[in-house]
Amino acid sequence: MDKINCSLDGITICIPVYNHDMSNLVRELSLQATTLSIPYQILSIDDASHSFKQDNRLLSSLFPNISYEELPENIGRSKIRNLLARKAKYDRLLMMDCDCQIRHTDFLKKYIEASNHLVVCGGTKFDENPIDSDHILRWKYGKKREEFTAEECNSNSDKTFRSSNFFILKSIFDEVKFDETLVGYGHEDTLFGFSLKKKGIKVKYIDNATFHDDLASTDIYLKQVDNSLKNLLKIYKKIAPEDKKAFLNMNPSLRVSHTLKILHLSPFISFLFKLFRPLLEKNLRSNNPFIRVLDFYKLGILMHN
Repeated sequence: MDKINCSLDGITICIPVYNHDMSNLVRELSLQATTLSIPYQILSIDDASHSFKQDNRLLSSLFPNISYEELPENIGRSKIRNLLARKAKYDRLLMMDCDCQIRHTDFLKKYIEASNHLVVCGGTKFDENPIDSDHILRWKYGKKREEFTAEECNSNSDKTFRSSNFFILKSIFDEVKFDETLVGYGHEDTLFGFSLKKKGIKVKYIDNATFHDDLASTDIYLKQVDNSLKNLLKIYKKIAPEDKKAFLNMNPSLRVSHTLKILHLSPFISFLFKLFRPLLEKNLRSNNPFIRVLDFYKLGILMHN
């Protein structure tokens, strides 16, 4: 089940916001939607940010069809996406992160042309050079492990689903939803993609990538990695036994750690990780971090939990 035959009555663009000025994103989306003459709304909810609220509050008066609200307390990445979907007016949702940059004028047009598919993912790209040395680890990982062509993703159903930029039929979203028990950063989109696959809902990948303009610093990113791996283990423990093998196939780090545990090598890996962790972190914080070092770093954290 991956295609439908129905008319497009309009789109709801859902943007969760946290500490980011989304003026440029809203301006571009409004311009493209207006040019295409399609019914649309832009829903944006601020998840208890500490900055940029004043700028974002102005957007409702500057651009048509935008609804902006602020939450008094942070509810997290999964809950806020589910909340946006519940508030959506139209039966097609475009889910986007607030730090996305749109760099081509046919961004919305490409999604509309692919709207006969239940779920469409446009992908993510990163600039050719990092903004500075403090962000080089996140940039390098993104370039090597998160940039895929549509052809690569469509030919390999085990590619991890990314929630930063995707188009979905609202009834499908309501059927799957994001798991609200996952808190903090990481892998709520992995579980969402796995749930789609389990239900036989195919994701159609197209070359319609956005760029991220707010990469995490190395210190923040390493904290995000730690929390995301805790979420990954939490997901693996709660999914049904008959689904575990398929889930492992979608997550190389988890698959390797699982194999090492079966081989009773986890104490040895944990010992090496504890011994060399300062050196690993020194490399990851350097101007030339190695992604293979990050792989071992992740493996060590998985063995510790």
